[in-house]
Amino acid sequence: TIVFKSSDGTPSLLERPEALKQFMLHQHRRLHRDFLVLDNNKTILAHAADEEHQVGDKFGHDPGNEIGQTLADGIPRRFVDPEEVNAILAVPIENPEGTIIGAVLLEYDPVLQAAEQSTDSLLWLVGLSAAAAVLVAVGFAWQLLRRFSSGLGDMMRGMEALAKGNAMTRISHARNDEFGQLADGFNT
Repeated sequence: TIVFKSSDGTPSLLERPEALKQFMLHQHRRLHRDFLVLDNNKTILAHAADEEHQVGDKFGHDPGNEIGQTLADGIPRRFVDPEEVNAILAVPIENPEGTIIGAVLLEYDPVLQAAEQSTDSLLWLVGLSAAAAVLVAVGFAWQLLRRFSSGLGDMMRGMEALAKGNAMTRISHARNDEFGQLADGFNT
């Protein structure tokens, strides 16, 4: 977005400092996090809600030269500014030709917290769904075992009565399953 040039020839936001500043302020209001835009020399081109830094100042609060490394190889890096509370993420800005022309710095902790909150919500949903599925499965298994044990119990009582010599024993089991067929066979 910052380096995009429209087909009508309008310069990119990076080439229009006032438009870039307005864009940054809009993003800050929308996302509630601080942003800095730096050029290849780590000079601040624009910032949103960062009272400590001014446009034109050189940014030197990356203790391990993480921004310099990001500008060199294009790999985003996280670092902690000794003067800030939140961690900062440095993301390279590439022009359409693929050349790195600067970096955007943004507070990393709010991004991480939002991702963690989303993940936590999803984990709760998955956990509750799994618990509900287990309860439904247990309910079906209990019903199946109850029907099975009642039919088996009736058959056992009939067999025990027959073993005691009661040849007139009948199993009163009027079901249309295998136990009902066994009861019919036993009663004949």
